[in-house]
Amino acid sequence: MADQPHRFRVIEGGDKPKPYRARKRGEAQPLTCRICETEKGHPGAVTMTVTLGQMVKDGRPYGGTKAIVCAHCLARGLVTILL
Repeated sequence: MADQPHRFRVIEGGDKPKPYRARKRGEAQPLTCRICETEKGHPGAVTMTVTLGQMVKDGRPYGGTKAIVCAHCLARGLVTILL
């Protein structure tokens, strides 16, 4: 076993993580959190859809702005808006 080469190896990265880009126009791309990638070392891919600044009108929710936030950051006490 000691004579066999390692199956995995570490590839050193640069200072800034590179954003993922779709190769073709219209191709789907993953939605990841850059804050998680820079602070924790891995891009967070767990998201939540929330409504910011919502009001109440006649006892019903009204208005507000819908946003997609990172659930990993939210668990750490941060609000990172992705979209």
